[in-house]
Amino acid sequence: MSRYGPNGGFMGPRVDLNGVTFHGGIFPLSKQQQVRGSADPAKSAWPNSPFSSDYLVVGGGGSAAGSGYNGGGGAGGYRASTPEGPGGPNPSPEAAVTITLGTPYPINVGLGGVRNVFADAHGKPSTFGPIVSIGGGVGGGYPHSPPGGTPNGGGTPGGSGGGGGYHTGPPLSGTAAANSAGTATSGQGYPGGITALPPNSGQGGGGGAGSAGTGNIHAASPAFRVGVGGDGGIGKVSPFDQVLRAGGGGGGGSPTGTGGNGTYGGGDGGLPILYHQNHPSPISSVARDGLDGTGGGGGGAVGYSNNGHGGKGIIIFTAPKDAVATFTPGVTSTNVISSYGRTYTVNATSNQAQTFYFTG
Repeated sequence: MSRYGPNGGFMGPRVDLNGVTFHGGIFPLSKQQQVRGSADPAKSAWPNSPFSSDYLVVGGGGSAAGSGYNGGGGAGGYRASTPEGPGGPNPSPEAAVTITLGTPYPINVGLGGVRNVFADAHGKPSTFGPIVSIGGGVGGGYPHSPPGGTPNGGGTPGGSGGGGGYHTGPPLSGTAAANSAGTATSGQGYPGGITALPPNSGQGGGGGAGSAGTGNIHAASPAFRVGVGGDGGIGKVSPFDQVLRAGGGGGGGSPTGTGGNGTYGGGDGGLPILYHQNHPSPISSVARDGLDGTGGGGGGAVGYSNNGHGGKGIIIFTAPKDAVATFTPGVTSTNVISSYGRTYTVNATSNQAQTFYFTG
């Protein structure tokens, strides 16, 4: 005689299917998932519970300190379960995240750092369930100088580190703190470039997910002091959409030299213009912002008001094709059917209390 099962569904005669025992009739949801799920639940149409989700999570890029003679901002931390792997020296992809239907998980896209305000220049973290990508480090500036120079002119730590700022010591000397670059978070990025040459010689580039920022370059002539800002470290390319992300910002130039190049979403350093050594003060063009959606670091500049903002981060993750994600209000997202199953892209969240859950 048929009966109701303990988890719902109308149960009929006993049936053995693929080593799993069922009763005929109307199956409860949990049994339907076992029947319809494939050997690869991340790509199957029907969502088993739990299922594995691949992801890319990039934190917000850092800006520069805002005190003048700035290093480039570091890229936001880069974490991925896809083949390009996470940021930094470790090439192995991280493990996919396990998702259980009906369970809420935190989600937050980190904002880029704001130029000229040291307390807000650091990139903000991005969160996808248990995965947290740290925001990019701040590019160093002139020591102790308002509106927000680092105490020693060095870059600060982050997912990738900020480039070193104004160096006050003689070539390749002085205290380590005076010319240091920001360090990176293990498995998320690389450090920034140091500033290890004479004053006014250009500043270090911010670190990226794929390489460290470079240091400055210096040359001299009787008439001009020439120094080029260091380039931002390169980022990585996601197989989800082939977009280049998480590059460091270029370091600011000297009063007579060019700013460094930003790459993979990082902003170029500011280009000083119309300056001779007898000019009363340096004039600087505006450095470029890191690109939103890449976590790129902002470019540094000679003038404190001309630094680039850091770029907003991004979150991309996968689910079975028939899985439906429900987000709390304030989440901006899109989704497409892809070779991964269904791929969700989250571009923005209104606050850090956002969550999502899946239904089948």
